[in-house]
Amino acid sequence: MLLRSLVDPVPVVVERCEGVSPFVFVCEHAGLAVPRALGNLGLADDVWTQHIASDLGAKQVARCLARDLGSTLIYQQYSRLVIDCNRTHIADSLIPKVIHGTKVSGNNELDPTERMARLDEIHAPFHKEIEQELEIRRIQNTPTILASIHSFTPKLGNEERPWHIGVQYAQNSVFADIVMNILREDVKLCIGDNQPWPVNETDDYTIPMHGDGRNLPYVMIEIRQDLIATEGAQKSWAKKLAIVFERASKEYYSHA
Repeated sequence: MLLRSLVDPVPVVVERCEGVSPFVFVCEHAGLAVPRALGNLGLADDVWTQHIASDLGAKQVARCLARDLGSTLIYQQYSRLVIDCNRTHIADSLIPKVIHGTKVSGNNELDPTERMARLDEIHAPFHKEIEQELEIRRIQNTPTILASIHSFTPKLGNEERPWHIGVQYAQNSVFADIVMNILREDVKLCIGDNQPWPVNETDDYTIPMHGDGRNLPYVMIEIRQDLIATEGAQKSWAKKLAIVFERASKEYYSHA
């Protein structure tokens, strides 16, 4: 079974800069595309403007950040409601039937062939591009730091989320700790240490697979969405993070 047609977007985009940078940026929840064959997954129009469909502002920050640092960026173009490219193949939230109280009728009662089509045509190409980029850098002995860029909602259910930015990690917190220490120099920032949630090694895919799996330094960043709602704010946060990341990489490699 083929899910995507010629009129559907490619699943993954790779943007490379000419600069020599240790950073490889990824953005798993950048997109809002849905294959034409799936219609709107049975969802109302307003759902597609919400966090459950994509990480609002994350792609724009990631693109500015990659350009500022002369880094490679790999992002995927399909909504997490079609398939979540930061989930393992066995995670319940890989192809969500219900997400934060919203039922996704187009994801109910999928047969194995339909499920595999989404994995083969969207999830797998995204991670193949990451794997290829990291393998080329390994062969060339290029210093590499993996950075995953996300955004989060100011409120989830009745929970107010005070953090401006979250810094997350799984098994290896070395680079994330350096990033947090630099961010803490700005006393106005409320910084989440593995918040708004830690990397879950059972469900999350990118960091456990490509970061810990390759024994690379890495960090996962979550920025509160209301802070990156405009183009100006996105550029401002990208510039702030570019300074932080550049300092953090120099400190990391000075002790490596």
